[in-house]
Order: sequence, then structure tokens, then C-alpha cells
Amino acid sequence: MFERTRTTPNARPHITRTFTFDQSAEALAAVETSHTAGKLVLRLSARPAR
Repeated sequence: MFERTRTTPNARPHITRTFTFDQSAEALAAVETSHTAGKLVLRLSARPAR
């Protein structure tokens, strides 16, 4: 599966949710529940998402 994703030029990860640094405890709780369908992003800067 990884090999197929890595070689697909337009493959992008599925991001379930983005957390700010202040929400890191909530992000950790979400990871520990294993109920996420995709990746979680922890934003360290105040720069807006693209």
C-alpha cells in the first residue's frame, strides 16, 4: 500500500483534523482513541492553513 501511494504523483494524505499547539492535549486524546480515519495535524505556528 505504501509503495503504491509513494509512486502516485498526485497522492495526498487524508487529514481528519488540524489542531493548534494550544489544543495538543485534545490532539493526543484523539490519537489515543484510534477513531481517526486519517492523519491529524498539529500546527506549531500561527500561520493560516493553505
